[in-house]
Amino acid sequence: MGGPVHGAPVGRAASVGRSSSGAARYGGLMPVSIGAMKNDELIDRAESVLNRKTVNGRLHGDVGAALLSGKGDIYAGVCVDTPGWGLCAERSAIAAMITAGEYTVRTIVAVWREDKAIDPNGKLHILPPCGYCRQFMRDINDDNLGTDVVLDRNKVIKLKDLLPHHEWPEPLDRR
Repeated sequence: MGGPVHGAPVGRAASVGRSSSGAARYGGLMPVSIGAMKNDELIDRAESVLNRKTVNGRLHGDVGAALLSGKGDIYAGVCVDTPGWGLCAERSAIAAMITAGEYTVRTIVAVWREDKAIDPNGKLHILPPCGYCRQFMRDINDDNLGTDVVLDRNKVIKLKDLLPHHEWPEPLDRR
């Protein structure tokens, strides 16, 4: 099995293996039904791209995201923080999906690990998408309102429920 392919589809619900260090690895194509993808597998994929690094005082790669597209492909991305512009991990993964010609997000998750220099256990946290990412998903394709957003191993909510008042408003009646 090869290592993770950052920002590119790994294949239809890629097979998951473990390296000698125990870290999740992804590679090879293993066709499975989209319904067979478990939240834990997507969480593992998001965790596998975490690559915390500080460059010129800016932190990059401390949040990783993975998504399952409407076609069943997995895309991943990390956050990039620059003084003039920041890119969340979710939008990074979505950009990789769009680069491959896909526009529908079936399921998405983002994770952040506590810095081991601060907490030796380095606990993993699932992060809900920020407002920009929520709106970005909606703007890419209206079907994304039905996206499952993973909030915990066993908790998923539809994007439309995270975007209050997402419907186009009705015109006002004339008085």
